[in-house]
Amino acid sequence: MRSEEVFVPIAFSADLHLTTRQRHPERYHALEDILQKMMHHDTKTLILVGDTFDETGRNYAEFDAFCTQEGYRQIHFIVLPGNHDAGLQQALFTAQNIQIVEKPTVLKFAEKGLDFVLLPYAHGVSMGEAALSVTSRVSADRWVLVGHGDWSAGMHEPNPDEPGVYMPLTRGDIENLRPRAAILGHIHKPMDSGKVHYIGSPCGLDIRETGRRRFFILDAESGAITPEVVDTDFLYFNESFVVLPVADEEAYVAAQIQERMAGWQLTPEEQQKVRLLSRFRGYSNNKKRLQEIVCQCLAPICYYKDIEPDFADVAVADDSNRSEVARRISEHVERLEMPAGEFEVRRDDVLLEALHVIYGD
Repeated sequence: MRSEEVFVPIAFSADLHLTTRQRHPERYHALEDILQKMMHHDTKTLILVGDTFDETGRNYAEFDAFCTQEGYRQIHFIVLPGNHDAGLQQALFTAQNIQIVEKPTVLKFAEKGLDFVLLPYAHGVSMGEAALSVTSRVSADRWVLVGHGDWSAGMHEPNPDEPGVYMPLTRGDIENLRPRAAILGHIHKPMDSGKVHYIGSPCGLDIRETGRRRFFILDAESGAITPEVVDTDFLYFNESFVVLPVADEEAYVAAQIQERMAGWQLTPEEQQKVRLLSRFRGYSNNKKRLQEIVCQCLAPICYYKDIEPDFADVAVADDSNRSEVARRISEHVERLEMPAGEFEVRRDDVLLEALHVIYGD
């Protein structure tokens, strides 16, 4: 970095869903790791983009005390209420370093840097509508939108626990309001699409929230976003495998498992934190032997809630002619170009449908 360059780092996280340390210590551990990494980057501002607390067991007093601990008192905690944070207000906290954003607000963290438009969650209002109340004070392309809700242009993943649409941000909002970037909470999966970035939850809340977790360090001068890994207590993975009754079935299944685990790209230390839920579907020459091979391959991995690999959807197939047809179909499906986007089709689902036709299920 050249000496004349200025780096003003701001940290962002979202969807902590804090309850109590006793009930969910891993969520506080994730927050502590973020704060430790912030100190390494000389970052003293953390913006929490909604759902800092969980509606099933909010404990504001514990968070209030947490923020006043030695070492954290110099951190400025800026908290945007999310849809789980109904009723969150400044009056609930005594810590001087906690700021609750109760209405659309514009903040600047560097003299010549970007403006940040902070939008607390509001039911029945879009982010574009909420932003209009303050965007007259910012310049196009010189501000960052920070909000909690659904990006309605293709990155929304249905959540059965939260049906419907929450404070949507549209492509039209991005085109008309022209923020430099939009940093969002609400969707727990880390996702990036053009200007729009979901940070993702810093700690997996359940088996649906898989893989490494992250938070952001953003340069308030340039708007450059740097993802940083959160060192969490557990890393969840939910994997599904298709079994084919080929001649070398054992090697075939073992190779699938090894390839999938290699795709996680975890360090040896991270592998010890894995909690895996696995499901096997398809057809096997020997279901008992399949179970033995799978358990051998997964021996170093801990199971999610001690749930053993699921073989309920594996049938026994002992017809060599059909097995050969299945092998060839598998090779053909592997070469197919699968559609992406709204009509995305999983390759495994296509193969399974073909296997059902072959075996007459």
